[in-house]
Amino acid sequence: MALTEPRPKPEYSCTQQELYQICLLIWFSYLENVADFAAENTNYDVAFGNANIAAVKAAKAMPDFQQRDEASETLGVELKEGADECLIKWQSLEGYIKKGFKEKLWKTKLEGAGSTHYEKAGENNWEEVSALMEAGKKFIADNGATLTSPGGMPSGFAGATGLFETARTTFDGLFEQFKDAQQDNEEQGDAKVKANNALDKAVALLDEDGQKIYRKNGAKRERFTFSSVKELVSGAGASTKTVVIAAGTSETVTGVRANSPITNISETAVRVCSGSSPCAVPPPVPPLPATRATNVVLNPDDVIANTFGSTITFTNGDGVNGDGVNGAEVTVRVTS
Repeated sequence: MALTEPRPKPEYSCTQQELYQICLLIWFSYLENVADFAAENTNYDVAFGNANIAAVKAAKAMPDFQQRDEASETLGVELKEGADECLIKWQSLEGYIKKGFKEKLWKTKLEGAGSTHYEKAGENNWEEVSALMEAGKKFIADNGATLTSPGGMPSGFAGATGLFETARTTFDGLFEQFKDAQQDNEEQGDAKVKANNALDKAVALLDEDGQKIYRKNGAKRERFTFSSVKELVSGAGASTKTVVIAAGTSETVTGVRANSPITNISETAVRVCSGSSPCAVPPPVPPLPATRATNVVLNPDDVIANTFGSTITFTNGDGVNGDGVNGAEVTVRVTS
């Protein structure tokens, strides 16, 4: 039996962002029909649904590739600058060697100072840069007198605080940070894949019960069919539209696909309602219709299914009661 576990691979047949939207839509559908699920299994309740929604949002919040890669990319730029400085300092060392030793000894002395690493170091091979500077450091320590006279090496070039050692230690420090950032990237990437796989499995188990519960109700059954919900999220014949709602205003969108996701991608809550008139602010006093289609507050990062019809309106507060101070953005799926 293998004693090591291989790195995780995605087990879901969609992109990460599609997975999050699909899962949220399915779990919101579950909350709307929790009584039917509770009749099937006593483990099903509102808290169960909310916990799974929280898990989706937590996985979504984990750094994606670009966020994870930012640190190593930044360090990569700094490494290149550090490597260039190292090469320049080594070139200075080369000059002191050629002035301090007889020409017939140049090849031997330069190799002792690390010249065999120089070419690859100049091609952004960070290990070779480190090896080049380490060899140079030792050569300076062993040949300081000759490099100084007749080589002409200034006193500020050698030593623990000298120009050569400063360039070397600065580069090596950046290199260690770079390697650590790459390892962090891989670890965080694996953690996100594992979290995503767990979301996929949880939804698959819920869908299994949904298929049984709604075996005689095709419309409901599709709300618990991964492939059907995926079609709503990213299927052919539709495109994702980003709607910008300025502070204290409303925006109407037509051609919105039924049951497709509506996602608040901003840090501002917005109200969603049917038709082309601004949504009432504050919302109508409950009880709301069972369809939830009258007026719904969509908080940041929330995803809900479109039960409002093909024409819906987003309202960004009224500018009076504290709402509508900041702009908002939502995404919807519309017929192409």
